[in-house]
Amino acid sequence: MQYDKQLSLRALSISVLCMISPFLFAKPTVTNHKTNESTVHSDASLQNQHFATCPQLKFVEQANTWSGRYYLKGIMETGSTLVLHRNGRFDFTLAYGAMNQSAQGQWWLNPTYNCIGLAVDTPNQSQYFQLLSEHQNQWTKEIFAEAKQIEQQKENANVLHVFALEEQYGMSLEGFSIVLRWTDGTTQVQSIDQHMAQFTRRKTAPTAIALTFPDMDEALTWVNLPKNQSQPLIIEILLNNIVGQPIMLPQYLEIHQDVLLPVWEGRGQRGEYYRPAMPKSVQDQP
Repeated sequence: MQYDKQLSLRALSISVLCMISPFLFAKPTVTNHKTNESTVHSDASLQNQHFATCPQLKFVEQANTWSGRYYLKGIMETGSTLVLHRNGRFDFTLAYGAMNQSAQGQWWLNPTYNCIGLAVDTPNQSQYFQLLSEHQNQWTKEIFAEAKQIEQQKENANVLHVFALEEQYGMSLEGFSIVLRWTDGTTQVQSIDQHMAQFTRRKTAPTAIALTFPDMDEALTWVNLPKNQSQPLIIEILLNNIVGQPIMLPQYLEIHQDVLLPVWEGRGQRGEYYRPAMPKSVQDQP
């Protein structure tokens, strides 16, 4: 069984890698930039160099010259948004085909190296799924509306549904199973089929939920369910945490004129992040 577990994890990791490999290994898009003397540090030894990192400094108010919402261009079939908040926090999203990734963390300005550094928040790697709430965003509102329609159908009166989604890569969830636990300690396992697992409804509601992975006998993690649960049970499976796939965040951003040039691990500088021109009457305060 341990061999099967490792084999399944390896197969899932390969599937995820196949989805992101075009982004990782595609030929870089060459962007020509003219030198702007006002943004290049006076130390000639630091000019025109790519560094392994952007040494972290304490966030200062002067860094807010660069705060705002940036969009990536110059990398084929890849979309990305980077929001540098005025409090030193950032939000990052990247989309490549069916894959979607997001991250949050701290950013800082290093004027000596003429760069902006990014440090992503450390995720809870033991969290393999999360419960969704209806009003998180527009995506969850639409999902809950569809789930309610399914539960209101007459033939589902005695069925307890658990809906399972995977937004990051859009991969099939075939082989994953949901485990529910009740107050008397009994548990029930059902496989996910077409993004839902169907249980026989009981007089009492389940108290905890867990996820099992293909070829694994034990539940990965347990999450307690809210008492008097009235909304549909919907979870999002976090494949990045299961296979240990890192977020494809730039190592740092080189400052060039009014754009930020992302430097990616193993690929060097590719593309550029730009801020759309805003009317003078509109202030971008993310």
